[in-house]
Amino acid sequence: MPPRSAVERSEHRDEIDDLLLEGKSPRFVSAWLENTYNEHISHTAINNYRKNKLNVTEEAAKVYH
Repeated sequence: MPPRSAVERSEHRDEIDDLLLEGKSPRFVSAWLENTYNEHISHTAINNYRKNKLNVTEEAAKVYH
């Protein structure tokens, strides 16, 4: 089993998911984590998580219906 990503290991993952689903950019989320919680996760790691792990289409469908 491959190791989990930095976003998946973060204790603030739910908040990261919420921000991404609101349409915030990975750069914004990375800066927000740094300023709010002093937690560094690169925008590249957040973008990879968003593209590969976070099912935005499924979440958007739930909100739409």
